[in-house]
Amino acid sequence: MTNIPSSRPHELVPDPDFSADAALQQELTAPASARAVTTIFNDLNQDGVNNDGALFTASVTVNLYWVGTDSQKGTGDDLLVSSITTTSGIADFDNIPQSTYYFEYVLPSGVTFTLQDVAAGGLGSDSDAGGNGISDIFTTVVGSPSPQTDAGVVVS
Repeated sequence: MTNIPSSRPHELVPDPDFSADAALQQELTAPASARAVTTIFNDLNQDGVNNDGALFTASVTVNLYWVGTDSQKGTGDDLLVSSITTTSGIADFDNIPQSTYYFEYVLPSGVTFTLQDVAAGGLGSDSDAGGNGISDIFTTVVGSPSPQTDAGVVVS
């Protein structure tokens, strides 16, 4: 994985030392006006759905990965940008290229993930993070709202 430096928070920019093909460079230098937002919720009843109204307010590191030219998560061409959730349990990555991404959530000790994808249709009011802290893949679109990608957690 290659960290992408930026002078602005959450902005993906090409790494000059990253040897990428032309498609990757074109993707990263395209106008960046898409957005990816995720919410961490405290799943009080442990059913995998955000129906308790409880946000997880502790700081959680959220890594946003671009899936790269192979469109597969977890391979060598994935790129990363990181954020810490706000006190409202939200991580907001704005001004990113329209593309396909996934989140990785890094939880503090004593916190685990709830059930994944229990609601029909994938992304929605349920938790999209698996036990390994990796979300489903989603696509951002310029000018459209961010896909609803959430992570439900259980505090022990």
